Amino acid sequence: MPGLKNPSVESSHASNCRSSQKQRQIVQAEKKRLDSVCSQMESIFLEYMLNQMRKTVPQGGVIAQSNAIRIYQDMYDRELSRELSRQKSLGLAALIKEQLSLNTGVNK
Repeated sequence: MPGLKNPSVESSHASNCRSSQKQRQIVQAEKKRLDSVCSQMESIFLEYMLNQMRKTVPQGGVIAQSNAIRIYQDMYDRELSRELSRQKSLGLAALIKEQLSLNTGVNK
């Protein structure tokens, strides 16, 4: 009888749709978290690199470097590394994401 509907089949279909939608939301959330973590990792790497580069510059000169200047330079390096990471200028976050995507199963 073509006019009859089976409520259990419709309920099962609706449940599958909700489950599928929920799973897509979870995958999207995981992708956002992965993007965030990769960007943070790039920022940490850049901060470390800037810190090491600064150490190669000879200290001294006419004005002695105070503790306040060192703190300011550290804060500047941290913000610079965050901004460089936000601009995706180095591309390291994309490489990290690609590698982690392969290991975790989260698609690009």
